[in-house]
Amino acid sequence: MSLALRDVRITVPDGERTRTLLDGVDLDIAAGEVVVVTGPSGSGKSTLLAAAGLLRHVDGGEVIVAGTPPAALKERARTKLRRERIAIVYQSANLIASLTAVEQLELVGHIQGERRSSARARAEALLAELGLADRRNQLPGQLSGGERQRVGIARALMARPAVLLADEPTASLDGDLSAQVSALLAEQARERGIATLVVSHDDEPLAHADRHLHLADGTLEQVGAATG
Repeated sequence: MSLALRDVRITVPDGERTRTLLDGVDLDIAAGEVVVVTGPSGSGKSTLLAAAGLLRHVDGGEVIVAGTPPAALKERARTKLRRERIAIVYQSANLIASLTAVEQLELVGHIQGERRSSARARAEALLAELGLADRRNQLPGQLSGGERQRVGIARALMARPAVLLADEPTASLDGDLSAQVSALLAEQARERGIATLVVSHDDEPLAHADRHLHLADGTLEQVGAATG
């Protein structure tokens, strides 16, 4: 499995008590599989993503990314694993205002030590594949909401991740754009063999999911499967 959570538990102080956010969560996502998790506000969806993305240490259990259990790694190696094997698509794209679309992607290549010419070529190819060739030199403020989200997806793919995490990727989009972004995300995940975990309040990503899970009271339950 490209991403596996084994008996993951996370608790937080809540006054004089302790509140359980994740209670023995088990989850396996294979390469190229798209799993969508829904749940009410406060159910722990963001905590689940943070744990899966190695952004938060767990109180019990373990998270295994691309076969490597981070619990066995020192902090520097854990950070390296997160940088090289995990990518995140955010609700608002989270682009850098002063960088053009192609520069957003080039920065990822630079961080990973890629040569400038190689990073530029890959960035332009990715943007073209996602229908953004003619928008490559535009700043975020010059792009529509759907275009910004597609740039965010392209930037995530630029990292060549084993695991892709998407945090409410369609929440700020209208119905048509939501459908387009959901389809694009699933299509790219499957074509590139990326284990993909989406958390969402929006029903649109479910139309493109291999599995639908529901998170409530700290536990995950299978809701159904889709053909994708």
